[in-house]
Amino acid sequence: MERPIEERLNAAMEEPRDFSMREISEISRDAMEEIDRLKGLLNAHGINPMSEYICKCGLRRSVPAGTPPF
Repeated sequence: MERPIEERLNAAMEEPRDFSMREISEISRDAMEEIDRLKGLLNAHGINPMSEYICKCGLRRSVPAGTPPF
């Protein structure tokens, strides 16, 4: 069974090496799937992840001045 994306990314940071294009594509695909999963969870709880700012503590906040629109 393949390791979770978090473990693979952590291992990549601890063990610097050259990645093949295939490995980069797989990690990118897995990361996009995880982002989509998290967006789905936010949407399920009535939070629009494309227009609301969620601080790292998990609370909705006003967007801080000077924050890029993404």
